[in-house]
Amino acid sequence: SIDKVAGPVGEALIMTAIGLLVAVPAVLAYNWLQSRNKRIAELQVELDIARAADITDGVSQEYELERLRRRVKARWSAISPRTGGGARMCFGSRRMPRS
Repeated sequence: SIDKVAGPVGEALIMTAIGLLVAVPAVLAYNWLQSRNKRIAELQVELDIARAADITDGVSQEYELERLRRRVKARWSAISPRTGGGARMCFGSRRMPRS
């Protein structure tokens, strides 16, 4: 009786270990990519602000910087799974959530 149970239980333990060996690096890589994408988006906003400042000769640059930071934060919170927002919003979307 114990031999009949030990075989499937042992197999389940081995499959669980294999699943963990695959899942843990995948989660670590996902989190790294998420943080990298967020940094890239923030840098892109800074670059856009610098370009806009060159065009407008710095008129209301601080206001624009804060406005764009709020936009990025709102978009990021809408798509970030860590905040529970899910994939409701993407960076290419025209509609933005209200902050």
